[in-house]
Amino acid sequence: MTNIHNINSNHYAIVIGSANMDICGAASNSFKIKDSNPGIISMSAGGVARNIAENLALLECKCHLITAVGNDGFGISLVNKANAVGINTDKILKLENEKTSTYLNIVDNTGEMISAISDMAIVDHITPEYIELHNEIIQKASVIVLDTNIPEKTLSYIINRFKEVPIIVDAASTVKAMKIKKHLSGIHSLKCNKIEAEALSGIEDDLNAIINWFHQRGVVRVYITLGEEGAFYSENQTSAKITHQKQHCKVINVTGAGDAFTAGITYGLLNEWTIIKSIHFGMAAAVIALNHIDTINPEMSIKKINRIMEHEYDN
Repeated sequence: MTNIHNINSNHYAIVIGSANMDICGAASNSFKIKDSNPGIISMSAGGVARNIAENLALLECKCHLITAVGNDGFGISLVNKANAVGINTDKILKLENEKTSTYLNIVDNTGEMISAISDMAIVDHITPEYIELHNEIIQKASVIVLDTNIPEKTLSYIINRFKEVPIIVDAASTVKAMKIKKHLSGIHSLKCNKIEAEALSGIEDDLNAIINWFHQRGVVRVYITLGEEGAFYSENQTSAKITHQKQHCKVINVTGAGDAFTAGITYGLLNEWTIIKSIHFGMAAAVIALNHIDTINPEMSIKKINRIMEHEYDN
């Protein structure tokens, strides 16, 4: 297989959506409800769009992030982190009197989630009016990547305003994915998990029927992630299921795999690859994410993806 090389230096992606400070409390022992549990509390940069952008930057892609943060400690930290990895932050909206989006989750001693609270009201400030301020740079992008955390009116505006630019949407969650149901005809590539795909289509346990439902509504490429079972993909008459090879897939933390996958298929679209080559790249990126305790594996690289693809896939 030919090694993957850097993309055209004139190509860049615009990523629009959420940027959070993630706070995680992990219990050391069996979790006790309504009690103080000993454990470890950690903080890290998060948010679907921000995570996708960081993975793209690690893959040496030019990337602009459009999101909203408060002028507080968390917001300053998120912007500094983005700058440090090479994300262009010039278009991030910084708000004086708003709190930076924060996600708080608690997990038990096995790593399973007990509960979570998401405080993301600030993303409502990513309005059509704010997007229009950056019309020129968005219009010239090679790819636009959206997560569904932003308001539906903003998603609709972007999808209809920038029809000449291929748009990738990460469904993000079952509830938030419903925002795009009326706007599927303007989406080039949709990435969602099986539950999100079933919720959008109203079809259960029939991947081929779900795929056809999306294609009938205008989506060109559909990627449905299946957790440990891999992923299902489709474009035109090409569709299949793809799985991981176990020797490369040591699971340490599943949190960042989906965002790495989306970054991988975005890289493929930037290169104008076939869907098969794109999903192979996305799957390899997801494997690298799974192999690290942090949401973003700092060792994500084209070289590492090449190594996995050489052993697993023949493109």
